[in-house]
Amino acid sequence: MSQTHLSTQDQSSASSKWQMPDTLILIFFVGLFAAAMTYLIPVGQFDSQQVTYMVDGAEKSRTVINPESFRYVTDENGDAVYNRVQFFASGGGIGLMNFPFEGLVSGSKWGSAIGVIMFMLIIGGAFGIVMRTGTIDNGILKLIDKTKGSEALFIPVLFLLFSLGGAVFGMGEEAVAFASSSHL
Repeated sequence: MSQTHLSTQDQSSASSKWQMPDTLILIFFVGLFAAAMTYLIPVGQFDSQQVTYMVDGAEKSRTVINPESFRYVTDENGDAVYNRVQFFASGGGIGLMNFPFEGLVSGSKWGSAIGVIMFMLIIGGAFGIVMRTGTIDNGILKLIDKTKGSEALFIPVLFLLFSLGGAVFGMGEEAVAFASSSHL
């Protein structure tokens, strides 16, 4: 009976030591899996069709995918085409390890991810500085102090402050930096 008790303790201590991997590690493994699938699954495509419909008495149309039109892409010999993603690619090719860099630098600075990413880094740094000074913590503590006796108002007031920030000066991405820096 004592052996059963020991093995249960060993199992519980082993399970308490396991932690969920970091999000970037999970994304990396999903990327590896997707890149591996490009060696197994050939390229396919759908045809699109124009659909017309009525909305509030007005006829509208839009282009949609025809679900019955799927076919695998073949080369001139009739063999299936594979769009294989290499681990690294040179000469502007697509490679798994090139995706982070390509995602940062492709497109214009106003219409691509680089603008948002750099904005997030700057806002995250600014929030980091503000958090180090204790300003936000002191503001939240002051808000808690003011809502004593009516704690149900605390969350709605925070919602209102963040909503005003979004409405007045477009604060959207900044909330992500605030949320991620507040748990540190």
